[in-house]
Amino acid sequence: MTNTELMNLIINAVAKSKRKMSPPPPPPLPRYEKKHETPTAPPPSPPPPPLGSGSILIKIYENNGITTKELAKELNIRMPSVSEAIKKLDLKELIQKEKSGKDKRSKKLYLTDLGMVAAKQYIIDQEKWATEYFKNLSLTERELLGTLLTKMIHANQNNKESY
Repeated sequence: MTNTELMNLIINAVAKSKRKMSPPPPPPLPRYEKKHETPTAPPPSPPPPPLGSGSILIKIYENNGITTKELAKELNIRMPSVSEAIKKLDLKELIQKEKSGKDKRSKKLYLTDLGMVAAKQYIIDQEKWATEYFKNLSLTERELLGTLLTKMIHANQNNKESY
């Protein structure tokens, strides 16, 4: 399992669980034996890739001609949020919209040449970030994490269907 695939699983697991779960309680404050000892901060971790426009560009890159509705469903994002992001991408001339042949209300989304460059750069950046993030995990550990995240995503989808 590649770092990017693992990162996408984490993003999906987090995005799909956000709607149903409250954040975990903060960790307890450390207790210090010596009065003058100060805590050391953990090293900063790289920022996660945005779940907004970059993810939308990637989905359009992977599924050229995808509709807004399909995009919202695939990314587990509400339609108004997708529509707002699409407007911004359209203003930046990264995508173009065409009316669907079947349903005139539905629009198919395509990347422009500029959008194609932006999507490819996002993929490169995401791979760099994922490599940095998972550098301390062995291949076996990444595979196990991928398996566990996939299991969590499926369980979350099954629970969502039972509501």
